[in-house]
Amino acid sequence: MIFAKKNIERLEFKVWPSADDFWQKFGFLSSYIHDATFALGDIKLARQSGILTIKIDRDCWELRDVPKSGNLPKTKSLLKIFYVDSLQLIFDDAAHFISGLGIGRSIFVITSIYFDSYNDTLVFSDSAYHQRLTIRYKDVYPGLPVIELRDLSTAPRK
Repeated sequence: MIFAKKNIERLEFKVWPSADDFWQKFGFLSSYIHDATFALGDIKLARQSGILTIKIDRDCWELRDVPKSGNLPKTKSLLKIFYVDSLQLIFDDAAHFISGLGIGRSIFVITSIYFDSYNDTLVFSDSAYHQRLTIRYKDVYPGLPVIELRDLSTAPRK
């Protein structure tokens, strides 16, 4: 598997915790969704099945050749996380939380993604707005969730 692509293709990517290349694929996933945005209203957790879905708007970081404008094309994608128990939105700074309420801000920017193995959570961090989305996953073998990223269209937007 090669991360960089010459042409725009519809991305379908899955990270399996039991795979030998799990951490390499997790690194690719982190790159694919870096700076992706989503509305807080686009987070859906089906409690019975434990499937979390988030509609995201992501930059096509996988393109090897950046357009002359310097702006990467964007595409709408669906991020699915399996074996989810619960989730929590945490604001690290009360001032940002209050100002966010004042302007009706409901957008999350993924600046990093990591596992907090001490708390059995997958964490999406939005350092620009000092907030984190923590996703507690169920205790299933091998102890980490399955993560899937699928582009919803083949034609990215400029």
